[in-house]
Amino acid sequence: MLLATVGAQDVVFAADTQGYDGDSGGYYKFKYGKLFAVNNGKYLLGVAGHDIGLTLEESVRDFHFTGGNDCEIFQSIRSYSEAMAVFYEQSGYEEDCYFILGGVNRESEPFLFEWHVKGKNWQLSKRVNQPRIAIGAKYHGALYFSTIHHEPNLPLPNRVLIAHLSVSEAAKQDPRVADPVEIGIVSKSGALILSHEQIAPIVTASREVAAQISATINNEAIKLQATLELSIHDPLNPPPSQE
Repeated sequence: MLLATVGAQDVVFAADTQGYDGDSGGYYKFKYGKLFAVNNGKYLLGVAGHDIGLTLEESVRDFHFTGGNDCEIFQSIRSYSEAMAVFYEQSGYEEDCYFILGGVNRESEPFLFEWHVKGKNWQLSKRVNQPRIAIGAKYHGALYFSTIHHEPNLPLPNRVLIAHLSVSEAAKQDPRVADPVEIGIVSKSGALILSHEQIAPIVTASREVAAQISATINNEAIKLQATLELSIHDPLNPPPSQE
């Protein structure tokens, strides 16, 4: 699973680190990183789906991106996705892979692009016009956190915490998603993939938020107990008759 959220001047990526190999007859799990700095460290690429995506990323590492205005940048990113598609087809691959690429233009405006191959059919790069997107194992309620709490104008620490919480909470329930969670940030100064030491306080904060949610539910439930006891009774032991 990989989540990307757009801020006022940067993009935050959060990705789990579980991969798989196999087919519908059985899957085998392994750990791998899903975030890559590309274009000489100017953009951040996220990969999800089958581990063939890692091979596709490697196959285009020598790709030459062109800069300039937005039109030139976007066409260059499309050509980048096309280069992946050509290698995929020439290699005879069949697996599903998903990609997100984020960057910032020379006006400090962040952008996101998404593309994928599913059932051997490619959808080449298209711009993401919403402030958040997830790929891979994305269809579950954990994305509630990023949907309801993320805003582009929030400070960067808030957005990093929300992104980490969204993916780490999914890892608690979805067997396709697993800790540890990677965090990447791309801004006008380039792409940064946080180290284990840099992520450690984010993990602590994320766990504290999750614990506070549980504690708040328990505290509010205690307040409701007396009210519910007055209105709900065990059907096998009905309240005494008032007659």
